Amino acid sequence: MPAAGYPATTAAGVATEFPPYLPMQGVPAGYAPNQMATPLSPYGYPQLASGALQQFQPPQPLSITNQLRLYEVDELPPQFQLGAARRRWLTYIVSGALAVSSAAVATFIAVRSMRDAAPVLGTVRIDSVPASADVLFDGTRLPNRTPMTIPRTAAGTRHTIRVELAHYAPHEEQIEIPPQGGEISVMASLKAVADKILVESVPSNAEIRIDGALRGRTPATISDVDRDAAKLLELRLKDYQPYQKSLQDVTWPSDGKLKVYAKLVR
Repeated sequence: MPAAGYPATTAAGVATEFPPYLPMQGVPAGYAPNQMATPLSPYGYPQLASGALQQFQPPQPLSITNQLRLYEVDELPPQFQLGAARRRWLTYIVSGALAVSSAAVATFIAVRSMRDAAPVLGTVRIDSVPASADVLFDGTRLPNRTPMTIPRTAAGTRHTIRVELAHYAPHEEQIEIPPQGGEISVMASLKAVADKILVESVPSNAEIRIDGALRGRTPATISDVDRDAAKLLELRLKDYQPYQKSLQDVTWPSDGKLKVYAKLVR
């Protein structure tokens, strides 16, 4: 016997008729009445009430905010994602901008500090034995004599100091002002030299006389000359006019060697 609600079939399997619909007696506890239509479809399934399908609406498209909520940060939609190449170039640009900004700030701070800082200076103290010697600073003769001080000399610089005194060999040395400034001392121990006169004449073999005293014949080197006391140098040769030179009007070299060259005239 067929189950209630299903069509009866023949031996050949062909449905002959549908038994009448048996309505449910009463409503089970907890269920609302009239949840769906009671008549059966031609195939034996319950039919929905008219307009029941209108309760189902097609899905609405999500907004950008809702899409971001659905995806993780690294799962943004393609239109909002940056390619690897773009991300790399963006990183380079940001890093370069930061590096340039840092360098500019460092340069500004360094220039500002150098401008605001007072220049570092040093002092050079020069003494000599004996004293009262001339001083040349980088080739420039200074107006004062030893002992003396050269103030306000730039720190971190090199200079040449030369000390000269008549009858003494000159003293020369290189000094360097330290970067932190301070005082540099120079002590020149001068050594006495004997003044000499180197005399030549054309023609040669002329008498050499200093203040009338015969000192030899040309060419010759006259030693132990007192430049402060000697006054006149004379050369005499037969058949030639005498040659005279004042020793008080000449400039003696720092080494104390004075050279005299004379061309005698008949």
